[in-house]
Amino acid sequence: MKRGELAPAAFTRPLLSWYTKENTRGGNDHGQQEILYRQCYPSLYRYALWALRDHHQAEEAVQETFLSALPKAAEVTALDRPEGWLMQTVKHKVLHLCREQ
Repeated sequence: MKRGELAPAAFTRPLLSWYTKENTRGGNDHGQQEILYRQCYPSLYRYALWALRDHHQAEEAVQETFLSALPKAAEVTALDRPEGWLMQTVKHKVLHLCREQ
């Protein structure tokens, strides 16, 4: 995978599947979160890959971002700019991973 390329869909499908299952418990329809995931994943991944220069760590940072958004899904999607919240969160995850190295 070349620098700047997006993760193949095969990498994102398992997380998306789990993410949407978690958010549809109790009969609630959370298609908005799925749309947000699909729209924001590419830019979050690109940033993480640029900052970390490692495909696996970039994926980990983005996955941790969405997992931290999971308990706050209703609040995050209700924001005026939820993608801004997600970008700030991925930046913090990237910094955390950089400190661990």
